[in-house]
Amino acid sequence: MPSPAAAPTSSKRLLCWALAGVLALLALFQLATLVQSQRQHRHDLVDKGRSEAERFAQTLDSSLRVLEPVARALAADLEGGRLDPAHLPARLNQDLERNPGIARLDVALPPGCVPGTTRPAAPYAARLANGIRSGRLEDARDATREEWFWEAMAGDGWGEPHQAGPGEEPAAGYCLRFRLPEGKTDGVVRLQPAMDRLRQVLAGPLLPNTLYASLVSAKGVFLVHPRKAWVDDRWTTFRVAEEQQDAVPWRAGEWALRGEPGDGVGTSYSGRFPVRLFVAPVATARWSVQVVRFYDTTRQDPVGLRRHLTGLACTLLALAACLALARAGRGPVTFQVLWRCQLWISILLALGTGIIWALTLALPNPAGRMARPVLSEDIRENLPGGKESRRWRVPTGILVETLNVENAGEIAASGRIWQRYPPDFPQTEARGFFFPDAQSEEIQETRRRPEASGELREFTFRTRIRQEFGEAYKYPFDTAVVRLRILPRMFIDQVALVPDFPSYFILNPASLPGLGKDLTVSGWKVARSYFTLPSADYNTSFGTPWSSADQAPELSFQVEISREFLTPFISALLPVIVVAGLLYALLLAFEAPPDGEATSSLQAGTDVIGGTSTLLLPVLYAQISLREKFAAAGLMYLEYFYFVIYLVILLVAVHALTVTSKRAFRIAGQAEYRVARLVFWPGILGTLFLLSCLFLY
Repeated sequence: MPSPAAAPTSSKRLLCWALAGVLALLALFQLATLVQSQRQHRHDLVDKGRSEAERFAQTLDSSLRVLEPVARALAADLEGGRLDPAHLPARLNQDLERNPGIARLDVALPPGCVPGTTRPAAPYAARLANGIRSGRLEDARDATREEWFWEAMAGDGWGEPHQAGPGEEPAAGYCLRFRLPEGKTDGVVRLQPAMDRLRQVLAGPLLPNTLYASLVSAKGVFLVHPRKAWVDDRWTTFRVAEEQQDAVPWRAGEWALRGEPGDGVGTSYSGRFPVRLFVAPVATARWSVQVVRFYDTTRQDPVGLRRHLTGLACTLLALAACLALARAGRGPVTFQVLWRCQLWISILLALGTGIIWALTLALPNPAGRMARPVLSEDIRENLPGGKESRRWRVPTGILVETLNVENAGEIAASGRIWQRYPPDFPQTEARGFFFPDAQSEEIQETRRRPEASGELREFTFRTRIRQEFGEAYKYPFDTAVVRLRILPRMFIDQVALVPDFPSYFILNPASLPGLGKDLTVSGWKVARSYFTLPSADYNTSFGTPWSSADQAPELSFQVEISREFLTPFISALLPVIVVAGLLYALLLAFEAPPDGEATSSLQAGTDVIGGTSTLLLPVLYAQISLREKFAAAGLMYLEYFYFVIYLVILLVAVHALTVTSKRAFRIAGQAEYRVARLVFWPGILGTLFLLSCLFLY
């Protein structure tokens, strides 16, 4: 029959096992929910990528399909004798005027078709910036030696990109063979679509996680791509795969060859982040659209994912604690059993705090969540309509080459800015810009260059600004947004600065547009960069008869950064850990003298108080140094660690004085020493764990 003392122990063990079972079921439920949500999110990302690629492919297919009848009608009129070859130039001009989606029309006639010449005639009409130009290709070269001519001889349809002339952009076209009445050889009609229109289709609007969309031919040659040099040099997806050592572009080329859809996970062209590439065929031309999307399933809702993982980790830690207590409760409760229990609980609490830290570093809060990145040239919704017709738009680009966050809110930046002014912009000193938030700035104009669309001016700048960081209280797990507001020197109701979109390959924030390739921010990690056009909200009319509705949006370039953990850990957190260890060593070394030695007892307590006073100094110095860096911030997460250590120092000193005083009057026992040692680490680590949950959950 079990002893009476064993019954409570058995009931406590049974309670621990029951609680462990409940926690195990809860952990399984949380894990299943997390897996299901991530799987659903991954499916949503894939479905959105496929639908976006298909949408682009269908739009391009419709755009190309309406152009084919123009070439067919031209070839049919030549074959039926309804169009005299001598009248081709006028017909080509007429077709281009009626069809703005066509950039160029070429007709390669058999020899002898045009009176007065025995060479193969090849009239053409091309759309230029200043109008339509007609000419004869045979005056410069033989049309029958053109690549597109022999490509047409192999079969009608949309072909590969070829250069229409020296120095011109390679472009693919639609070729159709025809034979004149009583003719013995075939001629070729070639229609070249307006590539600018195809680029506009692929430029947007893009989904939030889409980096860019490109167009490749049936052989995998880039027809449209953000990197124009790849189009000019006729790069293929196979060459990209070799350059990047990535199999996904190679598979995309194979899908293009077979005219099949597909998708795969790879790396971005910069190698900075994972991407997923989606391929959708353009049925009419046998070309393919490639959509590249940012593929990090943790970034869609980092806060929600972090909370799911934190909850799961806490449940597993509580389960481990219940199992440890159940195991320890098999025998009588002794000091050794309590020691093992506090050791396990301390380890689990330290592990829980470390897990919260790791999840916060891996899944930080998105900085600047209220900002709206400008990713498309269609920014009419950002400009007030009241005075849009009377406002100049000045495309403005920026390249930040150095960026330093010296203290909280103290930012130093330097780099280059360029602006494109329209031809009718006043030739006054009003050209230029300034940083309204700058405490000091240095702007120097480096170059002026006339362009067909106006004038390009380039500047170098150095500026120092001050701004508040909203999450400084989470130090060292804070994120921040560095914002460079750029305003025109001319009065703001007359000029609207907008991003210079053509100057950037990719505008998606994850690709870090506007930042130098080798840019590093000491003590911080760069997460995203983008342009915004927030509405100006001034509470003054600046002495003019205008209202807030007339105010143009302000151009702002923003950089999201998150703090690196190692430096704050060594400089601010490591002293706390060392002092806590030394305080525990004082408790272990503290032993009261034998009964009756009152003087020795008081001396031992005084020595402990002196030791705690010495340990107080490095903690005070560390906190003072931290406050000097964040003078404008309130109480921060890390500062509560200092307050906990202050309290522990006080409690250790009070404990030593109390115990030695009781020992001197023979009223203290050994339990007084053991209780302090048992609750020391669980008390400290439990408090830090609760603080971490409160600030970082």
